[in-house]
Amino acid sequence: MGINDVKLFFFNKYIMTHISLINKFKILFLFVLVAVFSGSSFGQFSSEILQMNTIQKSQKVKTIPKLKIGAQAGYGYRFASIPYTTNSIMNRHLKKLKNNLSFGADFSYFFTNNIGVGIKYNAIVSHALTDSIFYSFADGVKYYNYLSELSNTHLFAPIIATQFFIVPKKHCLFANVGVGYVRYHNKAILFIASTQSNPIKDIVTIPKNSAAFFAEIGYDFFVHKSFAIGLQVSTLIELRKGKLIEPNNLSHIDISLGFRFYNM
Repeated sequence: MGINDVKLFFFNKYIMTHISLINKFKILFLFVLVAVFSGSSFGQFSSEILQMNTIQKSQKVKTIPKLKIGAQAGYGYRFASIPYTTNSIMNRHLKKLKNNLSFGADFSYFFTNNIGVGIKYNAIVSHALTDSIFYSFADGVKYYNYLSELSNTHLFAPIIATQFFIVPKKHCLFANVGVGYVRYHNKAILFIASTQSNPIKDIVTIPKNSAAFFAEIGYDFFVHKSFAIGLQVSTLIELRKGKLIEPNNLSHIDISLGFRFYNM
């Protein structure tokens, strides 16, 4: 073997060694790329799973309120009928008294997620003022320059309270029922103008106590984790013999805007 053959042998070995190293580096480089890609994909997938779990946990109702305090105000309408009379002015006066301002308050304690007990106060109040009117008494009809009449009905009742939260917890449906005590009071003040400094005044009062069934259903929207605003429809049915629309029946229905505090 000549010197040239030796040089050629070592040159070929050098070339083969470098080619082998290059192939190894290529394999290592590809392995690193695959590892990096797999790690980034797995990390992204893991973060997505963690994010989904976080969203699901946030959507769940973590705490159910045990106490609820509410107040409401709105419009009420009495079912009582208007006694038959040929006096159109008196008819209009009595129709005014069928339309009422409604307001109330309640306090509830929940011993499960959906069922509890509480106390309910509900009231409707109406006022009518009419000029030049004839008012009927047992001994006859009398003319007055004007009549001012104030009518109010107040309910105090223990209730069974229910609530159903919708996930995510931004909405709540609720319903309450109960039987309680009703107090009714009507005061009519009739004036006759005179030449004297003080006019002639007659006062007629009608008190009444009764029992009634109360029910309501409503919806709350949470503007804060502990404070909600909503709408509700309530009804009071007097528990007595006779028709629902009798003139002295205290039954009524109302629709109110409510404000409620939940102890989250």
